[in-house]
Amino acid sequence: MEKIIWILIIILLVLIEVTKKNSKTMWFAVSGIFALIAALIIKKFIIEFAVFIIGGIILLKLKPFSKEENLIGKKVIVTKKITKSKNGEIKINNKTYIASSNETIKINEKVEIIKEENNILKVKKIGD
Repeated sequence: MEKIIWILIIILLVLIEVTKKNSKTMWFAVSGIFALIAALIIKKFIIEFAVFIIGGIILLKLKPFSKEENLIGKKVIVTKKITKSKNGEIKINNKTYIASSNETIKINEKVEIIKEENNILKVKKIGD
């Protein structure tokens, strides 16, 4: 029964990852696979759950295969308007990212990525 629960959790997390841009659920989907393996070997739910939580946190902190760190300093074009109160979007290598700013930035304006926080890229307008 626990195996079915882990499979459903993995499927749900993958669906969330696919439908939400820049979500961090992928790391917990991977840790769900680790928990599923633990369910096949150990068969103690508390250990499976610990593997799921600890694995997800470790993967989230390490961000394997993540290239967001390399985006800092890049100059890109805004594809969806950004305001102080509403996130917008930027596109890098045909991948759309959620972006925020402390100023209003219109579509097609050039911005620089200054940092990443909570999987949202913080940008500032370049020139004017």
